[in-house]
Amino acid sequence: MDGNETYSSLYLSIRHFLNMYDRLDDSYCIYSEQVSRESFMLKLLCVNPAANLSLCLEKGVRYMRADTDYPNERMQHVLKKNGFVLCGEIFYQGGGRLAYDKML
Repeated sequence: MDGNETYSSLYLSIRHFLNMYDRLDDSYCIYSEQVSRESFMLKLLCVNPAANLSLCLEKGVRYMRADTDYPNERMQHVLKKNGFVLCGEIFYQGGGRLAYDKML
């Protein structure tokens, strides 16, 4: 990646995080991990998507996609239990993830 692509990628990542942070309420938990001496990882995890699903339906969204790591059997179970169908694999940050979709 050249300098412009690096800054663009960083900007989009920060913007995405801030958009999610604006929705932070009791439906989310914050996960942080020290990756190395110089860096850390911070994630917002939606533990109760009911409000977001309602908002999507109000806005006319009729199709949803989700993905999860291969070892995350609990999330795979939750997605299947809630009507999501395994539709393939995606690659994100150098690793493969299971992709699911659902028609609302």
